[in-house]
Amino acid sequence: MKRLFTMLAIATALTLSWSCEKDPVKEENKENTGNEEQKPGGETTGGTVDTITAALENSPVKTVWAEGDAILVYAIVDGADVAAKYVLSAGAGTATGTFVPSASAVADNATGYFATYPYNEDMTFAQHNTFAYTMEAEQAAAAPVFAYAENASNLTFKSAAGAVKIPLTGKGGVAKVEVTDNDAKAILNGNVTYNPKTTKFAIKNSAASKNMVTMVLAEKVELGETAIDFTVEVPAGAFKTGGVMVLYDVNNSPLANINIPNLTVEAGKTVAMETQNVVPVAQTVNLNSAQGYANTYQIQAVGKYKFETVKGNDSAARLDAASVEVTWETWCNSETVTQNSLVKSVALEDGYVVFEAADPFHAGNALVSVKNAEGTIIWSWMLWFVEEKIGTIEVDGYQFMDRNLGALTTDKAKPGLNYGLLWQWGRIAPVMGLDGTHTGTAMTSYPADVTTTVERSAEGTNWPIEYGIANPTVFLYGNTPDNGYRHWADDLTVEAGLWGETKTIYDPCPAGYKVMSFASSQVLFADLGEGAEADDVNKGITANGFWFPYTGYWKYSSSSRSSDADNGFYWSSTHQIRDEEIGYYCVAKYSKISSKSTSYDSKGSAMAIRCEVDSVN
Repeated sequence: MKRLFTMLAIATALTLSWSCEKDPVKEENKENTGNEEQKPGGETTGGTVDTITAALENSPVKTVWAEGDAILVYAIVDGADVAAKYVLSAGAGTATGTFVPSASAVADNATGYFATYPYNEDMTFAQHNTFAYTMEAEQAAAAPVFAYAENASNLTFKSAAGAVKIPLTGKGGVAKVEVTDNDAKAILNGNVTYNPKTTKFAIKNSAASKNMVTMVLAEKVELGETAIDFTVEVPAGAFKTGGVMVLYDVNNSPLANINIPNLTVEAGKTVAMETQNVVPVAQTVNLNSAQGYANTYQIQAVGKYKFETVKGNDSAARLDAASVEVTWETWCNSETVTQNSLVKSVALEDGYVVFEAADPFHAGNALVSVKNAEGTIIWSWMLWFVEEKIGTIEVDGYQFMDRNLGALTTDKAKPGLNYGLLWQWGRIAPVMGLDGTHTGTAMTSYPADVTTTVERSAEGTNWPIEYGIANPTVFLYGNTPDNGYRHWADDLTVEAGLWGETKTIYDPCPAGYKVMSFASSQVLFADLGEGAEADDVNKGITANGFWFPYTGYWKYSSSSRSSDADNGFYWSSTHQIRDEEIGYYCVAKYSKISSKSTSYDSKGSAMAIRCEVDSVN
């Protein structure tokens, strides 16, 4: 069976290797001839091996035993293969450990003992001497190590693979590594057989086999002045004619090429190259190719980026843009924001907005807007600068973003940074959220105090949709004596389709997500009730095991924000109308005083957004 890949980092070594895979299913109830795969826990006769001393001798990566380690041991008894699992009982942190049976033990009268680490009950063992596994084309776990002995009391584990250590310095964040042998016949992945007794190694070339292996890192590795060792495990004999190592950034774009010289790679040995300095390749990342089409794009690294000037997720809705500007930048707290700290430069080129992320990288949010020939803003996009990978959470089969839209962290001890921004219902662009001081003051921005307010006239006239698009920094507010729930736009028919159950061009969530529906919000906040536990220290509340901050909101009838000290509100995309004049909009609401999951509010209010995974895309 294929092992789930995990990142292995030992002394800053990043490793490519392979995982074990079970052979095709054997015929059921077939009599064992000694060549079929055997499962752990077979019966034994005579005495048993109750303690094994196991040593690591020459693995390029696995140099010491660790708590929880286990090995799979096969004993050849009367022409049959009997297996058992042994677990580490002493010696963690050293190259020599003591292992004891986890259940049944192997017999002490076997004619030979074959073992492998890591333990994998589906590892194929055949012909009384040979293990079979798969060297994956995409790898992340360390290569297995093997041992053979006539006496199971002492086993020495050795690697069937060799390795190349490539120390790297320079600039750039590495998210993926691709290694290619210059010799197209030098297969680096495929089906392997290995006999630890004779050390005979064979790799079968197949249609899927290539002279290339790839590792996707679990976390980005940032290069710098101190060298980081990338240790690549490959079959012995690789790179006789040299090779190439290609580094990819978080956008899956080539960062740099490293030439691998002609090498002599031997099993169990590491060939060390001289330190290589990485100079990033000049490139422009196409965000539409890397992420899709949306009104929000995630930026995770310094570099040059571009996206098409189209409306939201509709690649055919092209805009006749004449100019572009950085409308505002914010770090989502109360610090003084420096101009161009997020977006170094921006321009229009052949129907694309092209911009550079500032170096050094700074977390925050920026709004970029395009204008027509008359100088009117005709669309805006939010650029979400966040280094840590945006994840998802799951509740009863529903998947949501692991943070609020625009939030820079999931750390509940960082108010402001974990809030995200605020949106009036149906608008593509946000207004500043609160700064986390719990005083009702807004996040700082550049330009300072960028968000302004415009009040509706006493007659109750609202604004056309285009007005909200053309004025992304304006909070549209107002109230009339006849009702307490007001909409901000004057065309209810158009307005009802601004956000929806199906993602629209006005939806502010990144590609692959949409504003959560009211039904989804009921699942996410199912735990909210009168007895919900509030976190008075970090100003938030827990629902379904996940923490949500008091983000505060901006009431439709007010020219100032409400405090984030004891309440939070989330929009849903669900649209409801009480009559032709008054719009009710579903919202998930919670507070320290009276927690509840169902509420309605005017779409003129500005609230936080939690995106859900868009199952359509």
